[in-house]
Amino acid sequence: MSSDWTVDTLKEHVERIFLEHGKALENTLVAVKEAQAAALAAVKQENLKTEISAEKRFELLNELRSGVATKEQLEALEKVVEELKIYKAIAESKAESWLVWLGLFFTGASFFFGIISIAISVYVVFFQGK
Repeated sequence: MSSDWTVDTLKEHVERIFLEHGKALENTLVAVKEAQAAALAAVKQENLKTEISAEKRFELLNELRSGVATKEQLEALEKVVEELKIYKAIAESKAESWLVWLGLFFTGASFFFGIISIAISVYVVFFQGK
């Protein structure tokens, strides 16, 4: 059994295996670093999207909160509406009463002129005819 292996060839063989494994390990480390960088970038991007989404939700909630009236605001608004209804009713009643007074005035004036017309007619008939 003769072996072609000598100390020098065995040394070269082992060194070659170490170099190959070293290169493979280097390539693996480079690939791992690239994968870690890509994963980190993806996580950062996802965090950014999550933060933007959360900000938009908070903005929407704030808009909704500012748009919704509180109970006190609704009660104050109802009070103002009731006061406006009262003022409207008063204004309408004043307008109606003004029209009533105007109608009464014309009725009274008509009655007055009617009495005067009758008085003149009676005077003309009884006192001018003799």
